Amino acid sequence: MNKFMFLWLFSFLLTSNLQAVWNTGNNLVGDMREYDKWENGNRDVDFYKSASFSSYISGVADTMIDASYICIPEGVNSGQVFGIVKKYIKNNPEKWNIPASHLVIQPLLDAFPCKQEKK
Repeated sequence: MNKFMFLWLFSFLLTSNLQAVWNTGNNLVGDMREYDKWENGNRDVDFYKSASFSSYISGVADTMIDASYICIPEGVNSGQVFGIVKKYIKNNPEKWNIPASHLVIQPLLDAFPCKQEKK
């Protein structure tokens, strides 16, 4: 199965199983805003939404690592991964209507490609 077919299937399964919560990036954006408030020291936040954002990103990243689609270098922490995804989301508001998983997968593929072995 090629990389893009896997990612499409992964996105489809993820969004179809969690559709009520994560059907589009718009849902993810709302949770990201709560995470941003918490990260900036505001404790008057919806902790469920804040935790949902970080948990969702972590789950997608872990799945991609396990499938060897991304290779995160040693020393990169979760905050950096969240920052990469947040930057992509903030810079692409025209994509907020697409499945949330696509807004996580693309920046992780761009930021952490696995080096291909030379043949």
